[in-house]
Amino acid sequence: MRFFALAAATQAPVPPDATLLPTWIGALATAAGVLVAIVAILFTYNQVRLTAEQLRRASAQAAQDSEDRTRPYVAMNIVPSIASHGALDLVITNTGATAATNVRFELLNSEFGLSDDDTRIGPQLRDFFSTPFELAPGARMRLFWHLPESSGDRSDKPGAMGAPVTGELQATYSRDVDGQPGAQEYVTKHRYDFTLWPKITPEAWTGSTNQGNSDDPLTHLKNINFGLRAIAHHLGETTR
Repeated sequence: MRFFALAAATQAPVPPDATLLPTWIGALATAAGVLVAIVAILFTYNQVRLTAEQLRRASAQAAQDSEDRTRPYVAMNIVPSIASHGALDLVITNTGATAATNVRFELLNSEFGLSDDDTRIGPQLRDFFSTPFELAPGARMRLFWHLPESSGDRSDKPGAMGAPVTGELQATYSRDVDGQPGAQEYVTKHRYDFTLWPKITPEAWTGSTNQGNSDDPLTHLKNINFGLRAIAHHLGETTR
């Protein structure tokens, strides 16, 4: 009995840290669980944020696609004139799905009328472009744009008429929304340079002319024949 008491008395005491080990393990497990939960929350938040951003982008893209499909498009093209050789015409077309309203044109960094004697084309173009107008879907307009100086004109101040052969044209327009003028405006620019272009652009041919007696019915028949052949030739070329 005395031996057991002595053994118990001489046994080493339990270190204080050993008694706290289960508490530390529990605390670490709890901290790890909290950390995992925080990481999961952050990951979920990031996924939700990315999903919301994708939805916003998709919605904005869908709205833009709808706008692109329904908006007006005012296109400009300057082509050889049907009036005379060397002249130019301006072709305006609304290729969009809705009417272009409040259409205004501006010739950038230049002006209409290349001479003081321009009393035909330049002022009319200035007046036309200074007045807003509407262009329905699919509507097409063709206007005089440039008339070169004619050797047959008798004037103290001769010169070309209309717009210069080189420049930049700008169209500004909008569209109605629910019957009211829309706030958004569209801008289309068209830069052109016809110092060389007319020289390499094919033009329509009017056909040969018989140089016989103008009073001879046969002369008229030959001219008609030449004209019909020219028409047939041009119609065939349009199918290429």
